[in-house]
Amino acid sequence: DDLGREEGLVMEVARQLARLHYGYDAAAVDVAAAESTLKNQELQQQPPSLWKVTESWIEELSQHLSHDKFRDDTVLMQLFYRAATTISQKDDEPSSETHDITAAKIKALLSDELAWLKNSVETRFPHAPIVFCHNDVNAANILLDTSIDDNESENNKSYDRQSVCIIDYEYGSINYAMYDVANFNCEHCGGLDNGIPNYELLPRSARIQNFLEEYVRERDEILLSTTNSNKDAGGGGKRTTMIATVSDLHSQVELFEMASHLYWGVWGVLQAAGEVTVDGTFRMENAESRLEGDSDLDAWDNLRYAKNRLERYRVCKEE
Repeated sequence: DDLGREEGLVMEVARQLARLHYGYDAAAVDVAAAESTLKNQELQQQPPSLWKVTESWIEELSQHLSHDKFRDDTVLMQLFYRAATTISQKDDEPSSETHDITAAKIKALLSDELAWLKNSVETRFPHAPIVFCHNDVNAANILLDTSIDDNESENNKSYDRQSVCIIDYEYGSINYAMYDVANFNCEHCGGLDNGIPNYELLPRSARIQNFLEEYVRERDEILLSTTNSNKDAGGGGKRTTMIATVSDLHSQVELFEMASHLYWGVWGVLQAAGEVTVDGTFRMENAESRLEGDSDLDAWDNLRYAKNRLERYRVCKEE
């Protein structure tokens, strides 16, 4: 399950993301609607889905939190408030009095952070590339032909589109290219089994740089072939351009890691709220200890996952 176990595997993910983003590799896309989107010649004119989708989730969450089941249960509302406010408030800081907690207050808090992040992205990277993205590349969405482990030695494994395949385009949409890379980095930390990512597993800077260099090489080959250009950047100038490009993309990735935490954090709170108002499957027994990661660690917990992702957003923002 460790995405970082093989450098070659990770480099193939870089190449496949470049092909998805710029090569419109429809063979790699398992959703018919996505294929038609990939062929759209006005791709860059379409707004990235990141903001609209997250905004719609916040609105949907507010509607859930306005339900009688929340309004009539102050303990339940307090629990969800604690999970959501980790985005801007440490656990040891004083929280609102129970009577001050409302769906509107939680919505405003999350919406303010979304607006801040959107402004940061658009101010710092106004020309960040917008492409068709997968938006959810993680270990569970990467198929690997395991025969490669049996047939090749550790040093001679050859990862390519024949042995590696990115699947499940449920969240695929028009988005920032570097969001895909940033989200992939965050997914190295796991947490998809118990809702507690281990952020010590985040790829180091050098690993991200290598990934981006491979991504850019594949991207540039695609762009050269699609424009029928034989123009050569030439020697040292080509390397200088690579360094500058990777440096800019690396800075984008760092900011979009925050976007990944916000996106999936809001998603997690929304899923947990649906367990209360729609499914009726949310368990109040040990709910507080589950939220803090003190119990039921052998099972998935949406609210615990949300709290961890939103808390990491705050840590990144403070850094």
